[in-house]
Amino acid sequence: MTSIYETVSQLQSMVEELLEGFSLENTYKATLYSALRASIKARGLDYSLTKPLEQSIPSPLSALVKRRMVGRFSYLVRLLDRMLCGLRPVIVDEGSVRQVVSRLKESIHKVDYVVVYDCMSLIEFIVLSAYLKKCGLDTAFLDIVFINPLGLTKYVTQQLPVMEYRAVLREFAHMLAEQLGGRGYSKSAYIDLRVHEYGFLGVSEFIGKLDIKRIASEVFENALKGRVLVTSDHGYDVVVDEENWYLYIVHGHELPISGFTRKSILPLSRFSFFIEVSSIS
Repeated sequence: MTSIYETVSQLQSMVEELLEGFSLENTYKATLYSALRASIKARGLDYSLTKPLEQSIPSPLSALVKRRMVGRFSYLVRLLDRMLCGLRPVIVDEGSVRQVVSRLKESIHKVDYVVVYDCMSLIEFIVLSAYLKKCGLDTAFLDIVFINPLGLTKYVTQQLPVMEYRAVLREFAHMLAEQLGGRGYSKSAYIDLRVHEYGFLGVSEFIGKLDIKRIASEVFENALKGRVLVTSDHGYDVVVDEENWYLYIVHGHELPISGFTRKSILPLSRFSFFIEVSSIS
């Protein structure tokens, strides 16, 4: 059985190919579109939910990703669903952040800089990694998936005091940098602020407001100075408003949202990934 790491790496390679003929912005839209079509198929829903997003993508690109990427995303959605079904009732395990640090030390030993993005999902990780590789950087996913059972920042930050760091997300970046020998670190709330802007955003609104090139430029500039580790505390979920038949981005899989009945379509809030980025010498 193909692992999550192998499947995500395959999707990254597919996105690299798309970037040869299409802009970063349109490729980003098409990647999220592919993931949504795969998830909608898995939930037995109607593809009409993706129409607003599809209309914002060049038709040759949407046709291409339907043929090439939706199948891989379908497999990935099944893998993620299986992992979520296996989660135990949530009790904050103080060892989980320590365990991920241990895994990181085994995988990369040392980095120069750490960037933690609040609320970055797998979609952004895939597109970011592929784009930076196209720009001439050496990028790769690490074979590590951090599961955040709450899909919320506090699952990570509540574990930091026992490691002698303050319970804020910037200190998570600080801790990772110190443990991995890094010279610097930063925390970005850019994606989180877009998700929170109006409580929740339609998928098309969200992707129109999020400047993926801005994120790529931040990582690119740091990678020119050394080896960069990019991660997040959690991702976001895509849910359907069944009354108005519309897709929304939401922060945290358990947060109540007044005004509509929702069903989770693409549950990414409980997964964090890691990419390593450096200039090729």
